[in-house]
Order: sequence, then C-alpha cells, then structure tokens
Amino acid sequence: MARFGALHYAVNDAEVPSESHDIVDLPAEVWQQTIDVNLNAHHYAMKAQLPAKQAAGGCAAVAVSGVYADRLSTRAACTASKHGLRGLVRSTAYD
Repeated sequence: MARFGALHYAVNDAEVPSESHDIVDLPAEVWQQTIDVNLNAHHYAMKAQLPAKQAAGGCAAVAVSGVYADRLSTRAACTASKHGLRGLVRSTAYD
C-alpha cells in the first residue's frame, strides 16, 4: 500500500477444474479441493483486501468464476463452487 497508495482494483482468479462424477461417486477429496480453491481462496483474498478497499473509499473488484456458474453439468463440485462464488461476491459488495 505504501508504494501505490491505495487499492483501487482487484481481480481474484483461482480455479481448479473438477472431474466429472455422479454426485454419489464424487470423492470427498475432489469435493474439498474444488471448494477450497474455487470458493475458499476467493473468500480469503476478499477478506484480506477489504480493509484496503474500505480505506480507499471503495474499489472495483472482479472475481473470475467461469462457465460453470451459468450451466448445469456433471461436475457437481465445480458447479456448486461457482454458484457459491456468485453469492459470496454479491454479499461482499455490501461490505
């Protein structure tokens, strides 16, 4: 912050593609890794950025979510994480 003065723009992009599985056959490790990267990483980045955003009086922020937020697929973990990311971004906009 000392070098640039304030946080005016933030782009958060973290994604791991998950394998295609029926929900019954989805390994817990694949589910957890996908949620950790595709959703939790965004949460931690936004949480770390929030004090600087507020100090700057706000900023433009983008969270890259990919196509699975808009379509259904057999990639349950990826689709769920991307829908969660949309909700997280909308909620964070009020902070």
